[in-house]
Order: sequence, then C-alpha cells, then structure tokens
Amino acid sequence: RKWISLRTKGLLAFFALILYAAAVAGLVLHQKDRVLGQVVELQRILRQEELLRRVNMAVFHTAVIVNDSVYSASGIDFPGIDLDYKLLRAAHAELAAESQQPVPGLEALDTSFAGLASDPSRPRLLTFAHNLNQLVTQLAELTNGVRERETVLTRQYRLTSDSVVMAGLVLGLLGLVLFGAII
Repeated sequence: RKWISLRTKGLLAFFALILYAAAVAGLVLHQKDRVLGQVVELQRILRQEELLRRVNMAVFHTAVIVNDSVYSASGIDFPGIDLDYKLLRAAHAELAAESQQPVPGLEALDTSFAGLASDPSRPRLLTFAHNLNQLVTQLAELTNGVRERETVLTRQYRLTSDSVVMAGLVLGLLGLVLFGAII
C-alpha cells in the first residue's frame, strides 16, 4: 500500500479548503441576493401602505367636509370640499405613481365633483358623497390586499433567513468533516 506524503496531504487539504470556501461563498452570495430582493419588496410594500394611509386620510377629511355640508343649515362648503378634494387627488396620484398598478379610480368621483363644481346643489353633493363612499370601499380592498402581500413577504423572508442559517450550519459541519477526512 502506497502512503501519501504529508506534503501531498497538505496540498490536497489546502485545495479542498479553497474549493469548499468558493462553493460556500457562492451559496452565501446567492442567498444574500434572495434576502435583499425580499427586503426591497417589503420596503416597497411599506411605502404603498404609507401612501394608502395618506389617501385614506384625505378621503376622510373630504368626507367630513361633505357630511358637514349635507347636514348643515348654512349650505354647501364648496371651498372646503374643493381644497380637500385637491389634496385627495394629489395623494391618489402619488399612490398611483408608486404602486405601478391600477389604483381604485376616481372617474366617478371626478365626474360628480365636476357636476358639484358647476352646480353646488344638494342632489349633486349627495352623488359626490355616494361616490366618495364607493372610493372608501375600493381603498379598503386595496389596503387589505397590500397587507396580505406584506404578510406573505414577511413569511417568505423568515423562511429564507432560516434556510440561510441552516445552510450555514450544515456547510460548516460538512466542512469540518471533509477537512478531517482529508487530514
């Protein structure tokens, strides 16, 4: 039986260690990219939630002014409705630009607002209030969808980070066994 010299064993161990380190580094970099992609997506979702809160707050302010006007003896506060509606439109436009997907539309609300602007009467105000309530419902559905997506992404992030830790432990033990077998 031929014995391998100590020098040859040392060189084999050195090259095996280099190959092992390169393989581990490649796996770690791949896992890091997966985790980074999930973090970026979570940040995007959180930004959408923030914008949805702004839109919902603008809708709330507009609804308060509209409801005050509906039940007010002094008539319709069109300047207040106009101001809050402009803020609502600005918040909605920001959300639409960020989300890169259709956001509950304001078409019916725009139409009823244009009618209210041309004729600030009680029937037009009630139509505007009805369309505003429909927008609230659509925004609630969108908010629920965003929250569900955030829950899924958070779960995926946890699973990925757990798999990275487990892979690190397994690869560490495998490296010790491999290195011990060569020596």
